[in-house]
Amino acid sequence: MNKFITATILGLFPLTALAGEDFGGLRLKLSGSLDTQVGYVQQKKDFRYTMPTRADSGKRNSSAIVNDTKIKFEVDGDYNGLKYGGAIKLYADTSRAKNGSKDIADSVMTYIESDLGRLEAGSHGGATDKMKVSAVSIVKATGGVDGAYKFWIHENTSQREANPDPAKREFESYEDIFVSDPYLPVGTEITSKANKVSYYTPSFNGFKAGISYAPDSEAKGTIANARMHTRKNDRGLGYTNIVELALQYEQSFDEFEFNTSLLYQHGKAKKYIVEGVEKGRKKLNAWEVGALIKYQGFSVAGSYIDWGKTGATTAKVAGQKYGASLWNVGAAYETDKFGASVTYYESKRGATVSWNRDARAFVDNPASEYNKLKVLSLGVEYKLAQGLMPYAEATHFKHDRAGTVKDNKGQVYLAGVKISF
Repeated sequence: MNKFITATILGLFPLTALAGEDFGGLRLKLSGSLDTQVGYVQQKKDFRYTMPTRADSGKRNSSAIVNDTKIKFEVDGDYNGLKYGGAIKLYADTSRAKNGSKDIADSVMTYIESDLGRLEAGSHGGATDKMKVSAVSIVKATGGVDGAYKFWIHENTSQREANPDPAKREFESYEDIFVSDPYLPVGTEITSKANKVSYYTPSFNGFKAGISYAPDSEAKGTIANARMHTRKNDRGLGYTNIVELALQYEQSFDEFEFNTSLLYQHGKAKKYIVEGVEKGRKKLNAWEVGALIKYQGFSVAGSYIDWGKTGATTAKVAGQKYGASLWNVGAAYETDKFGASVTYYESKRGATVSWNRDARAFVDNPASEYNKLKVLSLGVEYKLAQGLMPYAEATHFKHDRAGTVKDNKGQVYLAGVKISF
């Protein structure tokens, strides 16, 4: 389906237009990337099977050759100093996207810009996503601690019971137990694309501010999707009336470049039902502070993120830990051709609520101690020619689920060639 739509769009416009032809004040631009990658994952033996510990469920490939392809269309206009336009970023592979998304588009956005600032609307990243400063800002190769490694490891992390019923082996999704990405709660690869409107101020003496509003973190795209979601959770454990605030400061001093950001998210958490009992969740209240310093080709960056008790059940149980926090740090070196980075990420998270896909029901995931995730990644890249970049990356990960029998850990090795146009 994706291939058909992409081919149709390409057929509607001459290639000269897609390269940047002017249409009476409107300019259309085509860009994109083709990333062909070979990878190898080394993880604990129990997690090499489709169902952890069960050899009869089939052993998964530990190595593979994969693709990640995107096409982006941008249109820009100018009317008496008023700039306007939009962007459509499409998935263009022969299967689901690497994050499992079935959507045709990765993001869509329209904008209007003047001396008073910039207004954006659509299914796209908000202010806390676009103005974020952290170790992710300087990573090379596939993205280091926020890179492709997480799509290679087993989606389950731990065994919940010491002596599980053979007919019901309970393993948990690592995304349900840990803060698996170095972002605020509404800022991961999928939730950040909820339908929203954003405003960004002009830069003033190095300062810039942004604000975003999203009615529902689960509603994106057309009315066909938006009308499906309610003020209670169906499956996604979402939030409503989400406000994102962002403040960024950027300045240069001689050969030094300094950039810092302060981010905040607020919203109402949807309720959920467990075994017929309706339960509440803590409101979305989370913040992040990050900084980056660059000297010539060297960069150092990092951030600290506090989720507070965002999304945790209001039906607290004595002896359980609640809340989440995380931090990341990285260093990078870059020349005209060569780039290298090393990044580290660590998070801790208490008891959570998650959607059990097999049982099709919500479950409470207790935690007498904090669940901890640690990731260390090294990446290198080389710009061989214009738009042609070979790269390599090695990442170590460790899952530490409190009170469980089996946790996963290991390494992911990736190498590939990325073509950007």
